[in-house]
Amino acid sequence: AIRFGAAALIFWILVVSRRLALPEGRALVGAILYGLLAVGASYAFLYWSLQHVQASLAMVVLAFVPLITYVLALAHGLETFRWRVLTGAMIGIAGILFAVGDELGNTVPVTAFLGLVAGAACLSEGAIVFKVFPKGNLVATNALALTAGSSALLGLSLISGEKWTLRTASDTVT
Repeated sequence: AIRFGAAALIFWILVVSRRLALPEGRALVGAILYGLLAVGASYAFLYWSLQHVQASLAMVVLAFVPLITYVLALAHGLETFRWRVLTGAMIGIAGILFAVGDELGNTVPVTAFLGLVAGAACLSEGAIVFKVFPKGNLVATNALALTAGSSALLGLSLISGEKWTLRTASDTVT
């Protein structure tokens, strides 16, 4: 949340210094939804899941993002079915499974695995939302999206009772 908030602050400085117009109407709704899905929800699910599973499993699940995005684009009527796209996505996933397959453990908590899938789905739906809604200035859109996403993450952190401390060890600060 802090990193996304810092990024949002940089975008807001650009918005103000360049006097950029903020998105309005459906473009505003799209920017906020994009931030809540692609930043807030996806990272909340992924962060929680990565506390319970190996990073290699997370990467395998995230390899499905292009395929999930394609399926969601089909569902939204943005794409037509093409075997070439499906085949390419499957080849990419097979390659990643081949590369990390031996590292995947046999004991994976179902809830953590579902959290990874939900995080990947939120990333995919965020991309769809970004495409479906009208766009304003991209700098202003990102300022709003990062603000919405980081605010959601801060709220979730607060609700979950996460301890808020600044890291002091040099290897955790960077």
